[in-house]
Amino acid sequence: MVEIKRRKTDRRTLYTIRVIKQLE
Repeated sequence: MVEIKRRKTDRRTLYTIRVIKQLE
């Protein structure tokens, strides 16, 4: 997940991260 932060955090990426956190 840290790799995503290093890359350009697009709105889609941020939304996906939220969904993944909710699933876990």
